[in-house]
Amino acid sequence: MTTTLLVLTLTVFGAADTPTTKEKPKHSPYAPSLPYLTKEEEEKIDEIIENKRSMAQAIVGSGEEWLTKLSTAELLELLTLRTAAVQQ
Repeated sequence: MTTTLLVLTLTVFGAADTPTTKEKPKHSPYAPSLPYLTKEEEEKIDEIIENKRSMAQAIVGSGEEWLTKLSTAELLELLTLRTAAVQQ
């Protein structure tokens, strides 16, 4: 997921960062189709990634330990598709 976010973010910043002069932007040797990022763009991407990590931590918590503590019946209840969900 983080890789997808990074690629999409790089694409958006790369597309929006068209040079105003005739000078071609320098391209990354790792991804020749993408220009190098400015310091500000890198900081913005780092901020986005950190915000997503914080959000995931707040929603899920750390690790999947809670999942391993469920009984078979509780796990079945959690994963069962309800008729009400399909009818919506």
